[in-house]
Amino acid sequence: MKRGLIYFLMGLLVLTFLLNHSLIYSADRPLKKIIFLTNYVFHGRHSPYFVGMDKGFYREEGFDIHIAPATGSGFVISALCSQLIYITC
Repeated sequence: MKRGLIYFLMGLLVLTFLLNHSLIYSADRPLKKIIFLTNYVFHGRHSPYFVGMDKGFYREEGFDIHIAPATGSGFVISALCSQLIYITC
């Protein structure tokens, strides 16, 4: 009985922390704009990225994602080198 109560209280504590953290973390901060270039036209392997965008996972974490097809990996690398697109940390 005591062990069950301890597990329940620990779970409640973790749940409370997670809910408060997500509410505080997402409070009124500007979204960081990101252009996601695929390596080629859209395929099934890119579907998790679209699902995440549709469900709002990226927006919850502070990113405004635009997914665009490219014409191959070489284009993506040349776009990075010519600063047509850029990566910031």
